[in-house]
Amino acid sequence: MAFIKTDLTIIYCDSRRRDSTVAILLQELLKQRGQLSFVASRRNFSKILKLATPSNIVMIGQINIVYDLVYDGKILKERFRDTNIYFYPSEGYATDNEYHMMYPGRFNYRDTKKIFFWGRESLEWVKRHLDVAPETLDNTGYPRTRMARVYAALRGPEKVPKIGIVGRFAMLNDLYGVLPMEYVVTEFALAKEQYKGAMVSRLHVESETIATILRAVDFIMKNTDYRVSMRPHPNEAPASYAGLKKLYGDRFEVSDEVDVADWLSGCTKIMGLASSTYIDASLIDVPVICLDRVSGVVDQTMAYEPALRLIYETAYLPADFDELTALVAGDIGPKRSPVFAELIESNFTGEHADPIRHVADSIAHIPARPTTALVKLAIETADRLLVARDRLRKSTALDFEYSAAFHGRNRAFINKYLDGK
Repeated sequence: MAFIKTDLTIIYCDSRRRDSTVAILLQELLKQRGQLSFVASRRNFSKILKLATPSNIVMIGQINIVYDLVYDGKILKERFRDTNIYFYPSEGYATDNEYHMMYPGRFNYRDTKKIFFWGRESLEWVKRHLDVAPETLDNTGYPRTRMARVYAALRGPEKVPKIGIVGRFAMLNDLYGVLPMEYVVTEFALAKEQYKGAMVSRLHVESETIATILRAVDFIMKNTDYRVSMRPHPNEAPASYAGLKKLYGDRFEVSDEVDVADWLSGCTKIMGLASSTYIDASLIDVPVICLDRVSGVVDQTMAYEPALRLIYETAYLPADFDELTALVAGDIGPKRSPVFAELIESNFTGEHADPIRHVADSIAHIPARPTTALVKLAIETADRLLVARDRLRKSTALDFEYSAAFHGRNRAFINKYLDGK
């Protein structure tokens, strides 16, 4: 089979609501230096690599996706041996077991040009456990640090009184309609021994916490002037919250902001179960109320995601519902913690003030040719057809997978970010 070899850079964006802003900024920065790229998703990435061999692949998300496509075992397929592979993970704060899942030992990282780490802790773990060339490891920094501040500057200091709710109900409210039973059964059938039971713990956490959230929303609506903004997890079905919109009217909304930092910058305070979103909130001084203690799920949270232990440091943890309502109704500021400050320093602060610009500068510079533009046009046309198919089928994938043809871009944010001010 003949493959198209192209100077196009393929940027893989694993999740629209988590990764697309980083991918878009990378694409814009490459364009500034005359380099063409295409932002791919789960919908089209494998199809592109079956037909074309790009000069650069930039992975934002899960590294196993590209390895499974371009490797035979640990051997890079011949047609990709001149391709530069870069990896900017979407998760960079974890425990030992979680790092083993994020960076599987079965892969050959010697063929990766750069791994862009959020901070030195994750970098040091990879250095200790994997066979990776030292020059591959780059202490880059958390990509959303500067993004959060740009979004906040665009919003300005005045805010509509609004409480944001962080949704982490991927089992109870799966975007693709997977039943919780399937998660639990699959885990017990396939998971390694140390992970068995984690999904049961997570199901318990989600069930108990959504009950607390619904009770808290009712309190807010009856006793305060706050609006409520629900921010579903990228793997959640947003339509599930339609009943709350019907019940509470215009004071209840489901977030339609693509990026979590954009959403946070419009919130007076946020609440929910433990989440890495608290890191973004801390960057722009949005107070956080964590519901794990009042819901009685701290132990279960530690069972399925123990890395969240330090996330508690940046949040208020009410012990009962009266304490929760006092925090909700009261005038509170962000919680400060030297332990959390050290976490930010060790695993979210790299060596570059603008991590995304640094990643763009690190990608091999291959100026576009007329044939590169033709390849990009062909891929964009094919993607529009795939999006049209998904729209006709009313596929839930469109809420998860980014498409420039369907979702567009926030030009005000992009321009302000690229201005560098």
